[in-house]
Amino acid sequence: MKFEIKNVIATFEIESPVNLKEVYSHFSENSLYDDTIFNRGVVVLQNKNPKLSLLIYRTGKVICTGAESIQSAKNSDELFEKLAKKKNFELNILKKPSVNNIVGVAEFENNLDLEELTNKLEPKRVLYEPEQFPGLIYHLNEPDVKVLIFKSGKIVCVGGKTKEDLDIVPEKLQKVLK
Repeated sequence: MKFEIKNVIATFEIESPVNLKEVYSHFSENSLYDDTIFNRGVVVLQNKNPKLSLLIYRTGKVICTGAESIQSAKNSDELFEKLAKKKNFELNILKKPSVNNIVGVAEFENNLDLEELTNKLEPKRVLYEPEQFPGLIYHLNEPDVKVLIFKSGKIVCVGGKTKEDLDIVPEKLQKVLK
């Protein structure tokens, strides 16, 4: 079992305050502007290659989401800077991107009995309420991630900060799932 990265979320900062209407006017063909989100507004700049979205806030915080690789997320500030230059929009990057969350997906080789698995796992680390959510949520301490385990054998790992975090999880899960 190996996790395939599906989404990497990173944050960086640009000089603030950011005039969101001005940002939107420069990037309107591939962005959305909503001034009701968090009562402050956000511009969502969507990029196709590499595929990712940049959520730009008035405070100067920029969240990169939807990146399919760690490198794309780490380079999201450079991408934004390049796009801004093309549109004659000036920006000053204050803080380089840091990865906050890596989401990976894997498949276990067979269906899983989540009730039985719940009874095997340490109660403080597991949450299984099938009436509210169809998967079992298992919290690992090392690395500090949450793993969503579904009856079908599909497993989603969230909260990783590095590729190594995702690489460690299968070995730990194999011990628990067998």
